[in-house]
Amino acid sequence: MKINKNAEVMERGPQTQKLTSANKAFQTYTLLVLLKYGVAVASVLVVAAILQWWNVKIILYDPPHTLLFLFAVLLSTWVGGPGPGFLAMALSLLVFVFYYLAPNNLLAIHTSDLPSLLVFGLVTLTVVLLTTAQKRMIESLKKADEELKESNLLLQVEINERKRVEKALRESEAKLKEAGQLASIGYWEWDLIADRITRSEETAHIFGLQSSESALSRSQLLDMIHPEDRQLLQRALVETLQERQSLNFEFRIVRPEGDLRHIHVRNEIEFNESGQPVRLFGALQDITGRKQAEEELRRYATRMKLLAEISRDSEAVGLDYQNILDTLVRLTALQIGDSSIILLFSDDGQQVFPAAFYHHDPAAHAMFKDALLRYPQNCTDNPYFQSLFSGNSVYIPVVNEAEFRTIFRPEILPVLDTLGVSSFIIAPLRGPNHVIGGLAIIRDRHGTAYTPDDHVLVQDLADRASLAIQNARFFEQVEDARLRLEALSGRLLAVQEEERRTIARELHDEVGQTLGGLIMQLGMAKSLLPKSARPVRNILDQVETLAQQTLEFIRMIIAGLRPPVLDDLGLIPAVRRLGSEFQEETGIQIEMNTTRLTERLPVPLEVALFRIVQEALTNVRKHARAQRVGITLAMEDGTVRLSIQDDGVGIMKQISPSSTNSKLILEGGWHIPTGHFGLIGIQERVTQLGGRLDLTSVPGQGTTLVVEIPLTETKVVPNENP
Repeated sequence: MKINKNAEVMERGPQTQKLTSANKAFQTYTLLVLLKYGVAVASVLVVAAILQWWNVKIILYDPPHTLLFLFAVLLSTWVGGPGPGFLAMALSLLVFVFYYLAPNNLLAIHTSDLPSLLVFGLVTLTVVLLTTAQKRMIESLKKADEELKESNLLLQVEINERKRVEKALRESEAKLKEAGQLASIGYWEWDLIADRITRSEETAHIFGLQSSESALSRSQLLDMIHPEDRQLLQRALVETLQERQSLNFEFRIVRPEGDLRHIHVRNEIEFNESGQPVRLFGALQDITGRKQAEEELRRYATRMKLLAEISRDSEAVGLDYQNILDTLVRLTALQIGDSSIILLFSDDGQQVFPAAFYHHDPAAHAMFKDALLRYPQNCTDNPYFQSLFSGNSVYIPVVNEAEFRTIFRPEILPVLDTLGVSSFIIAPLRGPNHVIGGLAIIRDRHGTAYTPDDHVLVQDLADRASLAIQNARFFEQVEDARLRLEALSGRLLAVQEEERRTIARELHDEVGQTLGGLIMQLGMAKSLLPKSARPVRNILDQVETLAQQTLEFIRMIIAGLRPPVLDDLGLIPAVRRLGSEFQEETGIQIEMNTTRLTERLPVPLEVALFRIVQEALTNVRKHARAQRVGITLAMEDGTVRLSIQDDGVGIMKQISPSSTNSKLILEGGWHIPTGHFGLIGIQERVTQLGGRLDLTSVPGQGTTLVVEIPLTETKVVPNENP
């Protein structure tokens, strides 16, 4: 309830304030009215009191005494207006009648006094009216003076505003003119009735006219239009007038000095009362710069597209050095024409060797290629090649064929006589430290001249060709090094395997036979000893035991170097025996699966696979901490597949190759700690056989190693001991 009362009080607040203001205004107005009428009553009473104090009998026509009452009426009218004035006039008449006319102190009027009273009333009425009129006139004059001052002030403000607007308009016109000059925008107007065209200064500048020249006619304007655009513009103007639509058109003009400019024009149409067109007006802009920029962008886009196509086609041919050179000249000749050649400098820059050539005409291609690629060119007496070797391009739009013949060897002149040369560009192929050659294009005798854009394009192509040639050279060098390294690695493995085989054979034939003979001799020596020579017999027993242990150790070494079972029975029995021995030594369970391999493999392949299994089991023993190892050998689609899987701790896959204690050796981002060469050896063997190694590992879940080796060129023999 309290909240509702407060809300009602808040709602009534504005109403109460309005009532209070109205009451105050009414009280003020009432007090002012009372004051005005009080002045009227008081002024008359004051005059009556003065006259009574003088005890003067007033005669109505006595001016000095009457003037006092007239003054009271005048004062009342001046202070209070006509209302208090009329009140003062009425009171003055009553005072006359009551005090100064017989009989005294009565409101009786004799007929003889009526004219006098009437005159007095008319005089006082005139005073009231004149005073009221004068006061109103004075107030009107004051009001008119105030209004005049206010009008003068407003007029001054309007004058200042007009001056400001005129100044802003002049500044705007100047800025508009400057903007029109900067944007090459001009105004024009065509009076269709008088066939007269007027234009702004910028329009005259765009058309190459003097600003003081008179207006143009339609025929004069059309004479400046490019001949190819003249009919189009006339047709556009006719359609504009017929269809009553705005003109939006681009055309070319030829200025008096012969300069070609591109113009964009827009216009509106003005019609008379009968609907006939009487005036065309609008703006035009010189868009030559924009057209040139658009053309440059178009040429740039075309150039980039061509470069992208050449780069894509070059990538498609791989990194074969000569194939890249042939592809570059072929694409360059087909895209620009007519023929293209790549020249390579000798290291000392004294000679240039044609490395690749192409011409779109097969007959010309065969003839020119045979002549060019057979003979190197001397650079010392050729200014073009000297400039090229210095890193500068050579651009000859129009070739002097007679002069051009002097720079080539005599063997090439018959080709020049057949095809001819009309234009020529050669751009340097820049290497890291020096120019390695040049990319040249040659236009046949009757072809169009090469443009500066063609010159820029050839240089871009040369820059890309330089990068492709350097990459191909680097790849060729790396590939040669890789092949040499693979050959060396294969030779080392072969030598290693042969050395192992030799050592195993010598240990078996020499050391093994010697130890066997020693054991036999020790047995014979023991049989010849008397029973009393027990101490000597004990010593011989110990020597015989050591000899047998040594022989057994030699046999283990022979099996490690080259197990005889591998040569005699093949891969599967050798791997089974290796697994059995590994299980006995380590206690790690070995599971073998060789059911899908029923044929013997070539000896080098069996040896390699055996060594891979041997090295993998060695890694399991050292690092895996596994409980089980599974070995699978299979033949699938002409490919031998070896899989070795353990349930050990796995291998941590390091993401960054920047670790100082690891080395990246496998595809997929696997890093093996430095000093662990087992997987490196496995990978080398697989690479030598043209196979593939795949390693997968999850920490805590074990490691799987898969080797796949194709048998495309290896003869497979039946396996007699699966």
